[in-house]
Amino acid sequence: MDSLVDEFVVPGDVIGKIGDLKVRVGPGLLQTKDTILATKAGVLRYSKFHRFYWIENEQKRYVPQVEDMVIGTIIEKHAESFKVDIGSSCSALLSAYSFEGATKSNKPLLNVGNLIYCRVTVANRDMEPEVVCLSQKQKAEGFGQLIGGYMLNCSLGLSHYLLSEDCYILQVLGKHIPYEIAVGVNGRVWINSGSNHNTIVVSNTIYNSQFIQDDQIEPFILKSLSTNETYTVKVKTINSNSCKGFEGFSKHYPSGLTGVMQPQEFEQVINRINMISKTRYPKTISIPLLIIFLGIILFIIGIVKFDTSVISSGFTFTLAGFIIMVVMVCFFRRKVKNNMQPALLEANNYFAERRITFTFREKTGKPKVVKQGNTDKVVRKSKQYLEIRFPAPGSSGGVLGFIQSILPSGTPAPSSNGPSFNYQPNQVNVGGVGFAPPPVNVAPTMNNGNLEFNLSAPSVAPNFNISIDAVTALKVTGAAAKGAYDGYSTFV
Repeated sequence: MDSLVDEFVVPGDVIGKIGDLKVRVGPGLLQTKDTILATKAGVLRYSKFHRFYWIENEQKRYVPQVEDMVIGTIIEKHAESFKVDIGSSCSALLSAYSFEGATKSNKPLLNVGNLIYCRVTVANRDMEPEVVCLSQKQKAEGFGQLIGGYMLNCSLGLSHYLLSEDCYILQVLGKHIPYEIAVGVNGRVWINSGSNHNTIVVSNTIYNSQFIQDDQIEPFILKSLSTNETYTVKVKTINSNSCKGFEGFSKHYPSGLTGVMQPQEFEQVINRINMISKTRYPKTISIPLLIIFLGIILFIIGIVKFDTSVISSGFTFTLAGFIIMVVMVCFFRRKVKNNMQPALLEANNYFAERRITFTFREKTGKPKVVKQGNTDKVVRKSKQYLEIRFPAPGSSGGVLGFIQSILPSGTPAPSSNGPSFNYQPNQVNVGGVGFAPPPVNVAPTMNNGNLEFNLSAPSVAPNFNISIDAVTALKVTGAAAKGAYDGYSTFV
């Protein structure tokens, strides 16, 4: 059988005999006694880890088989079961108790439209297939609901290739982008990454890998990551409707900054901005409130006594109080902006080389009709937030820009134990607040007699590293590369 692996076969070809071998027969193969025949046209594949043979082709329709790992969509919800679309001719049945730790009082909270990663346990042409979200050891082990992310459809052959141990596509993607992936043999692939841009790059790479050669995959990824497109993250204010004044911005780390900025860096920047821009309403704000209150009392007294002069005085006091209140609020907002500018300037200067900018925004919302008693009132709410704009992670302004910004000139030479070393930049003080950049790994490698540099920042992007030649290293790291490696005779 091994002689035909990776060879093209047609229906009726004898693949081989099983004999005493313990192997699994997959799609496109039929066992008759101890002989295996091909029932489809395609390329014969074999997985050493699973001891599994199958025929790979461009088939779109999925035919369920026992022990297949598939991605399904909940299409019906019942009291103790779910109907799942797995791409076959009929839907599959999923019991509510087919989850780890599921009981009658602890059922999974799944809704129509949710994605799940499951395993086929029953596959018969005369019965609807059954799936479970448990492994053979009755553990979750990755099975269950897939939250967030993006699902794409591909051919069954590509999905089997993505599940192979030596899948070149996923290996190359892992060098440049941190991501999560779940592959179903039913031609569905679920992808989740730190940003929308990275998710798009991963999905486009997987889809286009069917039409390009292996040596073109990495240039395709690098070209996709080198886009100049920028993204924004909004940080909400704390108690924007507080009567105390401006309290600052939320310290909750946005998931959109993954791979762009460390949580510690984000917290330090927000603490600095909040410390400088936190502003209380002045005590004189009570003066227009008292004027408004006095005007309302005079207005009521005038109505009770039918005195027009008192009514007009009450109206005048009330209107004057509102005008003074609006003027004081405008001055207060301007004071908040002025207080915040130094902190924003410090943050923008610190992250300038990484092309990350911080901007304070005020936005008036759309008019909404609110019922007050028997009357309708149009209300516009103003929103204040901090906008963080950054380039796509992995581009020249992302992780590479991060490495470029914190590798200083005069980096010490590597020790005699080996050329690779971790360099910890010194703490940087910006406006009295200390920022501790994470360590960067620097390693020279010889490639066909040429010296190359491998740069990585594990704490920023665990799966990211990049190799550059010596000329590019001088452009990226400046004197750091030459100062550290000018002892090498191959340096140019």
